[in-house]
Amino acid sequence: MTTAQPNLTTPAPPSQGSSLGRNLLIYILSLLVAALFATNILTLLDEKTHEIGFRSVKGILATVLAEHTLSTILSRSPSERAVTKMKERTKVLEEKVASAELSNSAMKAQATKQKTAAKRLATTLTQRSITRVRTTIFTTAGKSVPIVGTGLVIAGVAWDIYDTCETLKAIGELTNEIGNVPVDTNQVCGLTPPSKQDVLKAVTSNWKKAYTTASDVMVQAGNSSLSTPPPGVSLKDIETWICPMTGPVKSLCP
Repeated sequence: MTTAQPNLTTPAPPSQGSSLGRNLLIYILSLLVAALFATNILTLLDEKTHEIGFRSVKGILATVLAEHTLSTILSRSPSERAVTKMKERTKVLEEKVASAELSNSAMKAQATKQKTAAKRLATTLTQRSITRVRTTIFTTAGKSVPIVGTGLVIAGVAWDIYDTCETLKAIGELTNEIGNVPVDTNQVCGLTPPSKQDVLKAVTSNWKKAYTTASDVMVQAGNSSLSTPPPGVSLKDIETWICPMTGPVKSLCP
């Protein structure tokens, strides 16, 4: 009986060319890794030298390694880390710049709006001030006419209330534009002037008290040119002021 002999054939040794290629690849990779390590050391000494070396090594490794492997290796490089940090900082800076530009645009728009409102208010106040002064000057004589001038005085008071109310409203529009506390216009706009009958009653019942009250209010408002005590009224004053209006009156106006 014949016994089967085991196959003791020895595998063929790798060819000299294949072994040489593998050794060469290992040598190149080792050399490149060493070069990459050297560039990392150079970072501490010369940033420019490191950058040149790093780019050279990266270019060579890109020809022999897969992209994922190359990225994994180079991600630990100070250059790549610096680039990553720089990109992150650039992104943050761009976001801040964009936010600042948006805020600046909003501020410019708000400033333009406020400037327009301020100009409108200045024009309104100027026109109203001129009108008020002219009205006061040209109605002084009419308001000074005894008895009948009372109507002009009351009309002037009504006009002052209206004019001041409109001025406060204009100021309120400006404060709204700049975001300040609204102006309370009710303290003026809700006022009504006294009637002619009430004024004449106060004068005929106690004209000195009426004069003193008015004088005190004006002094408190800042008009210190008035004297609080009421002036005296003589017969000569009556003849001067009343007689030209009534004409001859027995025992009073010759």
